[in-house]
Amino acid sequence: MHILLFGGAFDPPHVGHQTMIEQVLAKKIADEVWFVPSAQHPFAKQMSLEKQRVAMLELLQLPHTKIWKYEVNKKTAGFSFDSASTAMREFPEHTFSWLIGSDQLKSFHRWGKWEELLRLLPFYVYPRKGFPMDPLYEGMIEIKNVPMVDISSTEVRKEIQETGQSDFISEKIQMYITEHELYKYSEKV
Repeated sequence: MHILLFGGAFDPPHVGHQTMIEQVLAKKIADEVWFVPSAQHPFAKQMSLEKQRVAMLELLQLPHTKIWKYEVNKKTAGFSFDSASTAMREFPEHTFSWLIGSDQLKSFHRWGKWEELLRLLPFYVYPRKGFPMDPLYEGMIEIKNVPMVDISSTEVRKEIQETGQSDFISEKIQMYITEHELYKYSEKV
């Protein structure tokens, strides 16, 4: 089976993530997509607790997906090379690729062992509005003829902080965020 690894903070998972998954599966780029939630952001970004981000991913309930908690369980620094190498070693019956949005291209050279990672497995790059497909390194494949993703978790968090809700997340995830008081929304009196 061909597995597409999709790493990230997923803080929170939103319709943009869902669109990417649905499109790559519809295009038969992979048989399954495995979310790889990061334990900590490699560039020191503050995040919700790992268990909260995993719980929100579980609420997506997308077919042909699973959550691979390697980084969360190992408490690794979130280096994709280690995750990809481990997946290939632990699941030799599968072939693997990695999915990123075009917003990652500009900083890709800052990823740990990025050149080795590109030699290890192919990367599929999904278009994000405002983020050109540049630089597209050797070993990267542009995903074409798909809806452009025009939302980020940062924007969703900001919207929730300001209004207490977002149209870019599912109702179940919205309820989870409200129940667990994530992103510090407080009504202004």
